[in-house]
Amino acid sequence: MPVPTQAMAEEAQRGLDWRAEYGRGGTEVGVARARDISNRVNLSDETIGRMVSYFARHEVDKEAEGFRSGEEGYPSAGRIAWALWGGDPGKSWAERQYAMTRENRAAPDSLSVGDFVSWNSSGGRARGRIIRISKDGTLDVPNTSFSITGTEENPAALIRLYRDNEETETIVGHRFSTLTRIDPIIARSSLFRLDQKMMMKKNIVLDNVGLKFSKGDTGGFSGYASVFGGVDSYNDTIMPGAYKSVIERIKTGAARMPKMFVNHKSYELPVGKWKSIDEDDVGLFLFGELTPGMADAQAVKAAMMHGTIDGLSIGYGLNGDDVEYDDDYDNHGRVRIIKNISELYEISIVTYPADESARVDLSSVKSVLDQVESIKDFEDFLREAGGFSKSLATATASRAKRLFSQSESEKSKLPDELQRIIAANLQNSRTL
Repeated sequence: MPVPTQAMAEEAQRGLDWRAEYGRGGTEVGVARARDISNRVNLSDETIGRMVSYFARHEVDKEAEGFRSGEEGYPSAGRIAWALWGGDPGKSWAERQYAMTRENRAAPDSLSVGDFVSWNSSGGRARGRIIRISKDGTLDVPNTSFSITGTEENPAALIRLYRDNEETETIVGHRFSTLTRIDPIIARSSLFRLDQKMMMKKNIVLDNVGLKFSKGDTGGFSGYASVFGGVDSYNDTIMPGAYKSVIERIKTGAARMPKMFVNHKSYELPVGKWKSIDEDDVGLFLFGELTPGMADAQAVKAAMMHGTIDGLSIGYGLNGDDVEYDDDYDNHGRVRIIKNISELYEISIVTYPADESARVDLSSVKSVLDQVESIKDFEDFLREAGGFSKSLATATASRAKRLFSQSESEKSKLPDELQRIIAANLQNSRTL
């Protein structure tokens, strides 16, 4: 949250000193505000709004005698009260902060359930996911005595708080006017949270990308990150038009351009940026540039030109109404038909081609899993066979332990359902 300036702090302290000396000017609210300002305490958006309102109402006090040094009765009660709120430095600062906040505020129709947002809190900028919205009633905030009322002009939202990119059990309430929409938060520990919408990936081999590098040494290249038609090894097919809505949001600024990573490593620096994105009759066509002067980017360019990197992969999200199922689609059995891509988080340059990353031999996974006799074995398996980082393997194994109430000393085979989950995760771990 914004911090008062030194000039504001000095003015507020002057107001406190004057009030103690002359016994006039301001209210207890003004005194409390002066103490916060003089101590340079972070001020909330709501407090900044009150400051703007105060200065607007009391601007007229500056015309009264005693407001300026040298006038009879200086400092007047109005001058002392003005100082308590930070004086002229406080007025300029509050108006500037208020204008910045209003530019970022969410409009009444700009947020939906499932959107990720941020807001100012006592501990700094907080983030979370909207789980409920009210435009004409009151929402009770769970596990508290508080409630929040929403209107058509300023809806209210219940938000599940995230800390360190992980979902918590804490739910808070805020009005849209205090919220800013942000990119989705992708939690690594979501591997076992099957009830959450996760980022999914689909790869395309380099032969089908139609990769073309720009002339010169600009690092520019173009190609397809996804093509329509056909059924992949997940038994999914993406229909023409699936990317139109998300592309429109990107081009209007309602969503951000996807990031360019290598092997979906979003915790590392992007190796470049996507400059344009379009859908045509073939699929999702992009133009991107690798970052000049970046060693990793130059290595990626060399690998792409040599063919050692095999394709592109989209990281995307779906809502429930984005898909439908056909039990006998083009002689492929039950197929998931993706009609719309709701979120396009990132588009990576990947090492493994689609056929390799899309398939994991479940029988081979089971043979290795048969040797897993403890949680420690399971953690080692995730690191060695799955390519998980140490922290991710530990977190995943810990989650599995809680799910199945198994101590490290218990030795039993993992349930078939968990084996299938691991197999699916291993598909993704090839590009994590």
